[in-house]
Amino acid sequence: MTESTTGKRSAFEIGLMIAREKFEIIRSEEGDFYAVPREGPRIAVRTNHPSFRRKLVAAYTKYSKNKRSLSPLVVEQIIMNLEDDAELQMPTRIDLRYAEVEGITYVDLGDPFGRCVRASKDGWEVLSSAPVFFRRSPLTLPMPVPIPGTGDVDKIFDLMNIPEEKRPLLLAWLVSAFFPNDPHPIAHFDGEKGTGKSRSLFYCGATVDPNGAPLRKMPRDGERWVEAVLGGYFIPLDNLTTLTEEQSNQLCRASTGDSDVRRVKYTDDDLKVISYKRLVGINGISVLGIRDDLADRLIHFETQRISGYRRRTEAELQRHFDEHAPAILAGLLDLVVKVKQLLPGIQTQGLPRMADFAKIVIALDQLRGTNGYSEYLHDIDAHAQDVFTNEPFLILLRKAVTAPFEGDAAILHNRMIASLKVSDLPIPYEEIPRKPVWVTTKLKQHADTLRRAGWKVTNLGNRNRRKVTIWRLAPPAADEITSGQVPGPSQTDDTGRRNLVQFTHLSY
Repeated sequence: MTESTTGKRSAFEIGLMIAREKFEIIRSEEGDFYAVPREGPRIAVRTNHPSFRRKLVAAYTKYSKNKRSLSPLVVEQIIMNLEDDAELQMPTRIDLRYAEVEGITYVDLGDPFGRCVRASKDGWEVLSSAPVFFRRSPLTLPMPVPIPGTGDVDKIFDLMNIPEEKRPLLLAWLVSAFFPNDPHPIAHFDGEKGTGKSRSLFYCGATVDPNGAPLRKMPRDGERWVEAVLGGYFIPLDNLTTLTEEQSNQLCRASTGDSDVRRVKYTDDDLKVISYKRLVGINGISVLGIRDDLADRLIHFETQRISGYRRRTEAELQRHFDEHAPAILAGLLDLVVKVKQLLPGIQTQGLPRMADFAKIVIALDQLRGTNGYSEYLHDIDAHAQDVFTNEPFLILLRKAVTAPFEGDAAILHNRMIASLKVSDLPIPYEEIPRKPVWVTTKLKQHADTLRRAGWKVTNLGNRNRRKVTIWRLAPPAADEITSGQVPGPSQTDDTGRRNLVQFTHLSY
């Protein structure tokens, strides 16, 4: 566009023409508007972000040969018109760092040139420009640029003290980052003080998603949690000690994918949808508050003690990483390509909860001759046993039900309260069941863990005269209950309730 083509048009008209010429305006699936340069790095920037406003003003000033500029009011009018045009478009997906389209993974290298990596089952390469739309946050830092044919992924183990048998799982977890549409397990680095837990978490993030906050604390509330997950693909949570139930749930939702709804600022009824699925890593010594759902999503890495002669300074570790980071990333991409080739042939029956990750582990075992899948299954059972041993509700349930039981939640609630009164169980006040419905909720939540521990747990439904849900529970060493028999509650429940339960058993 030249001055002769614009004539004596207003600053608004000229600015709008420049904006349309230099930027493609798109609407995201979440309803936000983004500007994408038509030339140069095709990185999407929010239209209401100061950087886009600066680019718009700079383009206009350059066009006028530094004689004129755009006022803030005119800039606002231009943006409103651009957004109005984009309102009629179909929503476009905009990704952060990783994108996957029809089995092909694209990785934004985060450099000023807009380069990206393309990885498919046929190989991987570095592209000068991404064919998909990426956005960046203030946390986004450049990744090392991999070079085909130089891969050496095992160099990453020089930076962390992970037991040999757990290395296949760490590689599988890093490879899973390149499958952004799949649920991801959460890596948990545990170990004694001074064993390099934080360093291990740091170098994992520096490999797959380097960012300006490489180690951070767990956000205190849901609002700050959403801000954290929107800022980076990899969420590294450092030095956790105790998780609340809500924080545990937040980690689970980030692992398998979640959506949130927020009211748009300065409006009464406009809503904004926020969707995310993230790669999460945590570290801490014996983190308390890990519930059933979270335990199923964890991979446990016990970092080993570092003897004095093997300990290296932070500067030495960083030099090693800087030297080998491109080879580590290239090695990961080599594995990603081979895993993509093998995944279609791996059976999907009999897999654990995180089935997509389990298939990646199996594929890597085939490629590298390792035994990671058996280790993963052992990990799942070990976590379930930890939960079974430390979860307050399950501690109280084991005390209250020592023989086969069949009855409703009210009967079980009475029995648990009676057991608590005559014992010195370390049950926190907030974990004491207040109502029978609380017992029903907890039984549904922990049924799978109980079964893994050898219990028989059956929800018999509510098709009875009282229309209450009946549970059948049997500890591992107990025999099956016989019809019409209710052992145990006679010591703590009234006769009328006991007879009512017996009648219920005969009414299915």
